Amino acid sequence: SNLVNFLATFPALLFADKYGRCSLLRWSALGMFIACMTIATVSEKILVVSGGSYTTYASTSTSGSYVIVAMVFLFVMNFAYGWGPIVWVYNSEIFPLQYRSRCIATSTCANWIGNYLIAQCTPILLGKLGFLTFYVFGTFALLALLLAGWLPETKGVSLEQMDRVFDEKLGVVKRKGGSHGTYEEALLANEQIMGA
Repeated sequence: SNLVNFLATFPALLFADKYGRCSLLRWSALGMFIACMTIATVSEKILVVSGGSYTTYASTSTSGSYVIVAMVFLFVMNFAYGWGPIVWVYNSEIFPLQYRSRCIATSTCANWIGNYLIAQCTPILLGKLGFLTFYVFGTFALLALLLAGWLPETKGVSLEQMDRVFDEKLGVVKRKGGSHGTYEEALLANEQIMGA
């Protein structure tokens, strides 16, 4: 698993500037979603609880067990080239220079709190839900896919243009008539008003 994680990080280095950050985030989230849903579904079909003081599982299918192991590796691989490293790249690009250190510190803190909660809640969820826990993780991967689809692409965007990208995405910039337009249309409208 560690080797897969290490090797799968290289596509992020190679393709972040070629295909864009959001593209890698979307493919990563889709792969994690597929892996989680497959793990949950296959586990529900082939795993049976065996006795003992701890909850343990026994497989009724060797091939099903291989599928689960393969999906774990698929999850790790998809996380390693997308949501693992690209989030840090995206965060470092989107904040204005004067607020960047505070914003990155806040996002790093939020990331560590999220990691802590996952580490603490996963054993509890596995104890209560068993491998159906992966449906919960799959739901979060689906939310990550939707978020990646919504985020604006930052590939090739300079720091000075970043405000424009987010203003357009959030609909902050308005046309002269009040309807939303692109940043360039707003600039032209403002120049026409100022020139008149």
